[in-house]
Amino acid sequence: MHDVQPSPVSAMSIASLVPDVSCDPLVVADLLPEGLRGNMLYPYCAFFAGVVSPRPGCPPWTAELEARYQSIHPLVWHYLWTDDFIDRSAVTGLRARIAAAESQQGESRPTGEASLEDLRTALGIVRQRRSDRLGSLLALDVVRTRYIDCKLREEPNKNQAQVLADLPRSGSAPPAVAAPHSLWPIYAPPPYPGLICLWDDVNWTRYRFPDCPAETADIAPKEPRAAPSCSPAGVVTLPTSSFITSSVEVSATGLRRRR
Repeated sequence: MHDVQPSPVSAMSIASLVPDVSCDPLVVADLLPEGLRGNMLYPYCAFFAGVVSPRPGCPPWTAELEARYQSIHPLVWHYLWTDDFIDRSAVTGLRARIAAAESQQGESRPTGEASLEDLRTALGIVRQRRSDRLGSLLALDVVRTRYIDCKLREEPNKNQAQVLADLPRSGSAPPAVAAPHSLWPIYAPPPYPGLICLWDDVNWTRYRFPDCPAETADIAPKEPRAAPSCSPAGVVTLPTSSFITSSVEVSATGLRRRR
Protein backbone atom coordinates (compact mmCIF):
# COMPACT_ATOMS: atom_id res chain seq x y z
CA MET A 1 0.00 0.00 0.00
CA HIS A 2 1.12 3.52 -0.69
CA ASP A 3 1.24 6.05 2.11
CA VAL A 4 -1.39 8.75 1.78
CA GLN A 5 0.37 12.10 1.55
CA PRO A 6 -1.37 15.32 2.64
CA SER A 7 -2.38 17.56 -0.21
CA PRO A 8 -0.32 20.75 -0.75
CA VAL A 9 -3.37 22.80 0.16
CA SER A 10 -3.73 20.96 3.49
CA ALA A 11 -0.03 21.26 4.33
CA MET A 12 -0.02 24.98 3.57
CA SER A 13 -3.12 25.43 5.69
CA ILE A 14 -1.51 23.73 8.68
CA ALA A 15 1.72 25.71 8.25
CA SER A 16 -0.23 28.95 8.35
CA LEU A 17 -1.81 27.92 11.66
CA VAL A 18 1.52 27.25 13.41
CA PRO A 19 3.27 30.50 14.40
CA ASP A 20 6.96 31.06 13.78
CA VAL A 21 9.25 31.05 16.80
CA SER A 22 12.87 32.07 17.24
CA CYS A 23 14.33 28.74 18.40
CA ASP A 24 13.57 25.19 17.34
CA PRO A 25 13.24 23.39 20.70
CA LEU A 26 14.56 20.17 19.17
CA VAL A 27 17.85 21.81 18.20
CA VAL A 28 19.40 22.41 21.60
CA ALA A 29 22.50 21.27 23.46
CA ASP A 30 21.90 18.18 25.57
CA LEU A 31 22.45 19.67 29.02
CA LEU A 32 19.75 17.93 31.08
CA PRO A 33 20.18 14.23 31.96
CA GLU A 34 17.11 11.99 31.81
CA GLY A 35 17.11 11.45 35.57
CA LEU A 36 17.22 15.18 36.31
CA ARG A 37 14.30 15.85 34.01
CA GLY A 38 12.19 12.88 35.04
CA ASN A 39 12.86 12.81 38.76
CA MET A 40 13.14 16.51 39.56
CA LEU A 41 12.09 18.93 36.82
CA TYR A 42 8.93 17.31 35.45
CA PRO A 43 7.31 16.61 38.86
CA TYR A 44 7.60 20.31 39.75
CA CYS A 45 6.51 21.65 36.36
CA ALA A 46 2.72 21.96 35.99
CA PHE A 47 2.84 21.34 32.23
CA PHE A 48 3.84 17.71 32.85
CA ALA A 49 1.18 17.02 35.50
CA GLY A 50 -0.44 14.46 33.20
CA VAL A 51 2.88 12.74 32.47
CA VAL A 52 4.39 12.30 35.95
CA SER A 53 2.93 12.59 39.44
CA PRO A 54 3.20 16.23 40.60
CA ARG A 55 5.08 16.90 43.82
CA PRO A 56 4.12 19.64 46.28
CA GLY A 57 6.42 22.05 48.03
CA CYS A 58 9.82 23.41 47.08
CA PRO A 59 11.90 21.64 44.45
CA PRO A 60 15.30 20.35 45.65
CA TRP A 61 17.30 23.14 43.99
CA THR A 62 20.96 23.19 45.03
CA ALA A 63 24.03 25.40 44.79
CA GLU A 64 25.49 22.99 42.21
CA LEU A 65 22.42 23.34 39.98
CA GLU A 66 22.48 27.11 40.42
CA ALA A 67 26.14 27.32 39.36
CA ARG A 68 25.35 25.49 36.14
CA TYR A 69 22.21 27.54 35.60
CA GLN A 70 24.34 30.69 35.84
CA SER A 71 26.64 29.36 33.11
CA ILE A 72 23.79 29.79 30.59
CA HIS A 73 23.52 33.28 29.11
CA PRO A 74 20.41 35.09 30.53
CA LEU A 75 19.18 36.02 27.05
CA VAL A 76 18.59 32.32 26.36
CA TRP A 77 15.69 32.40 28.80
CA HIS A 78 14.30 35.52 27.12
CA TYR A 79 14.25 33.71 23.78
CA LEU A 80 12.63 30.60 25.23
CA TRP A 81 9.97 32.44 27.24
CA THR A 82 9.09 34.65 24.28
CA ASP A 83 8.63 31.56 22.11
CA ASP A 84 6.58 29.91 24.83
CA PHE A 85 4.32 32.96 25.07
CA ILE A 86 3.77 32.78 21.31
CA ASP A 87 2.85 29.11 21.54
CA ARG A 88 0.58 29.54 24.58
CA SER A 89 -1.28 32.28 22.74
CA ALA A 90 -1.55 30.02 19.70
CA VAL A 91 -2.95 27.19 21.82
CA THR A 92 -5.63 29.49 23.23
CA GLY A 93 -6.59 30.73 19.78
CA LEU A 94 -6.61 27.26 18.21
CA ARG A 95 -8.77 25.83 20.99
CA ALA A 96 -11.30 28.62 20.48
CA ARG A 97 -11.36 27.98 16.71
CA ILE A 98 -11.72 24.24 17.26
CA ALA A 99 -14.65 24.79 19.61
CA ALA A 100 -16.31 27.06 17.05
CA ALA A 101 -15.68 24.57 14.23
CA GLU A 102 -17.07 21.68 16.28
CA SER A 103 -20.25 23.63 16.99
CA GLN A 104 -20.70 24.24 13.25
CA GLN A 105 -20.09 20.70 12.00
CA GLY A 106 -22.41 19.82 9.16
CA GLU A 107 -22.55 23.41 7.95
CA SER A 108 -20.59 24.65 4.94
CA ARG A 109 -17.15 25.97 5.87
CA PRO A 110 -16.45 29.60 4.90
CA THR A 111 -13.93 30.04 2.10
CA GLY A 112 -10.39 30.22 3.43
CA GLU A 113 -11.31 28.84 6.85
CA ALA A 114 -9.13 25.96 8.09
CA SER A 115 -10.72 22.55 8.44
CA LEU A 116 -11.35 21.04 11.86
CA GLU A 117 -8.75 18.37 11.08
CA ASP A 118 -6.12 21.01 10.25
CA LEU A 119 -6.92 22.97 13.41
CA ARG A 120 -6.50 19.87 15.55
CA THR A 121 -3.25 18.97 13.80
CA ALA A 122 -1.88 22.47 14.34
CA LEU A 123 -2.86 22.35 18.01
CA GLY A 124 -1.00 19.07 18.42
CA ILE A 125 2.11 20.52 16.76
CA VAL A 126 2.14 23.61 18.97
CA ARG A 127 1.53 21.62 22.16
CA GLN A 128 4.30 19.20 21.25
CA ARG A 129 6.59 22.14 20.59
CA ARG A 130 5.88 23.47 24.08
CA SER A 131 6.61 20.05 25.53
CA ASP A 132 9.90 19.85 23.63
CA ARG A 133 10.90 23.35 24.73
CA LEU A 134 10.20 22.68 28.39
CA GLY A 135 11.74 19.22 28.33
CA SER A 136 14.92 20.30 26.59
CA LEU A 137 15.77 23.32 28.77
CA LEU A 138 12.99 25.69 29.86
CA ALA A 139 11.71 23.47 32.70
CA LEU A 140 14.98 24.28 34.43
CA ASP A 141 13.98 27.95 34.69
CA VAL A 142 10.43 27.00 35.70
CA VAL A 143 11.64 24.87 38.60
CA ARG A 144 14.27 27.38 39.73
CA THR A 145 11.62 30.12 39.82
CA ARG A 146 9.30 27.85 41.77
CA TYR A 147 12.04 27.21 44.33
CA ILE A 148 12.75 30.93 44.76
CA ASP A 149 9.05 31.79 45.09
CA CYS A 150 8.57 28.99 47.61
CA LYS A 151 11.46 30.17 49.79
CA LEU A 152 10.35 33.81 49.61
CA ARG A 153 6.92 32.76 50.92
CA GLU A 154 8.50 30.72 53.70
CA GLU A 155 10.93 33.49 54.67
CA PRO A 156 9.39 36.83 53.64
CA ASN A 157 12.24 38.80 55.23
CA LYS A 158 14.67 37.46 52.63
CA ASN A 159 15.17 38.68 49.07
CA GLN A 160 16.06 36.57 46.04
CA ALA A 161 19.81 37.13 46.41
CA GLN A 162 19.68 35.90 50.02
CA VAL A 163 17.67 32.84 49.02
CA LEU A 164 20.25 31.93 46.39
CA ALA A 165 23.13 32.59 48.78
CA ASP A 166 21.63 30.09 51.22
CA LEU A 167 21.19 27.29 48.69
CA PRO A 168 22.06 23.84 50.07
CA ARG A 169 25.05 22.01 48.63
CA SER A 170 24.80 18.40 47.59
CA GLY A 171 28.55 17.82 47.84
CA SER A 172 28.47 15.06 45.22
CA ALA A 173 28.46 17.07 41.99
CA PRO A 174 31.69 18.39 40.46
CA PRO A 175 31.98 22.18 40.09
CA ALA A 176 30.64 23.86 36.98
CA VAL A 177 33.09 23.84 34.07
CA ALA A 178 31.76 26.83 32.10
CA ALA A 179 32.17 30.43 33.19
CA PRO A 180 29.04 32.40 34.17
CA HIS A 181 26.85 33.42 31.22
CA SER A 182 29.18 31.74 28.71
CA LEU A 183 26.90 29.05 27.23
CA TRP A 184 24.61 29.62 24.25
CA PRO A 185 22.89 26.23 23.87
CA ILE A 186 20.05 27.26 21.50
CA TYR A 187 19.89 27.66 17.73
CA ALA A 188 19.62 31.45 17.59
CA PRO A 189 22.06 34.32 16.97
CA PRO A 190 24.15 35.02 20.11
CA PRO A 191 24.19 38.60 21.46
CA TYR A 192 27.96 38.97 20.97
CA PRO A 193 31.01 36.90 19.93
CA GLY A 194 32.94 34.73 22.33
CA LEU A 195 30.10 32.63 23.75
CA ILE A 196 30.19 28.83 23.58
CA CYS A 197 27.56 28.31 20.89
CA LEU A 198 25.50 25.34 19.83
CA TRP A 199 27.22 25.08 16.46
CA ASP A 200 30.74 25.26 17.90
CA ASP A 201 32.86 22.12 17.70
CA VAL A 202 32.68 21.37 21.42
CA ASN A 203 31.65 18.38 23.49
CA TRP A 204 28.53 19.61 25.28
CA THR A 205 28.48 16.64 27.63
CA ARG A 206 31.17 18.34 29.75
CA TYR A 207 28.71 21.16 30.49
CA ARG A 208 25.80 18.89 31.46
CA PHE A 209 23.92 19.36 34.70
CA PRO A 210 24.36 16.75 37.44
CA ASP A 211 21.91 13.89 37.28
CA CYS A 212 19.21 13.35 39.89
CA PRO A 213 19.38 10.24 42.13
CA ALA A 214 17.86 7.32 40.25
CA GLU A 215 14.16 6.83 40.85
CA THR A 216 11.41 5.07 38.94
CA ALA A 217 9.72 7.84 36.98
CA ASP A 218 7.54 7.74 33.89
CA ILE A 219 9.01 10.52 31.76
CA ALA A 220 7.70 9.43 28.37
CA PRO A 221 5.55 12.08 26.67
CA LYS A 222 1.91 11.25 26.02
CA GLU A 223 2.40 11.51 22.28
CA PRO A 224 6.05 10.58 21.67
CA ARG A 225 7.67 12.11 18.63
CA ALA A 226 9.72 9.89 16.35
CA ALA A 227 13.45 10.21 17.00
CA PRO A 228 15.39 12.29 14.49
CA SER A 229 17.41 10.27 12.01
CA CYS A 230 21.20 10.41 11.93
CA SER A 231 23.26 10.07 8.79
CA PRO A 232 26.47 7.99 8.73
CA ALA A 233 28.43 11.26 8.89
CA GLY A 234 26.98 12.05 12.32
CA VAL A 235 24.64 14.79 11.13
CA VAL A 236 21.13 14.84 12.50
CA THR A 237 18.34 16.41 10.45
CA LEU A 238 15.70 18.12 12.54
CA PRO A 239 12.64 20.18 11.64
CA THR A 240 12.83 23.96 11.97
CA SER A 241 10.25 26.09 13.73
CA SER A 242 7.74 25.57 10.94
CA PHE A 243 7.81 21.80 11.67
CA ILE A 244 6.44 21.32 8.14
CA THR A 245 8.23 23.02 5.32
CA SER A 246 11.97 22.98 5.99
CA SER A 247 14.82 21.42 7.96
CA VAL A 248 18.22 22.32 9.33
CA GLU A 249 21.35 20.22 9.76
CA VAL A 250 23.52 20.54 12.85
CA SER A 251 26.26 18.48 14.43
CA ALA A 252 24.87 15.57 16.40
CA THR A 253 27.53 15.79 19.12
CA GLY A 254 25.96 16.76 22.43
CA LEU A 255 22.48 17.40 21.01
CA ARG A 256 19.43 16.31 22.91
CA ARG A 257 17.65 13.48 21.12
CA ARG A 258 14.20 12.01 21.56
CA ARG A 259 14.17 8.31 22.39
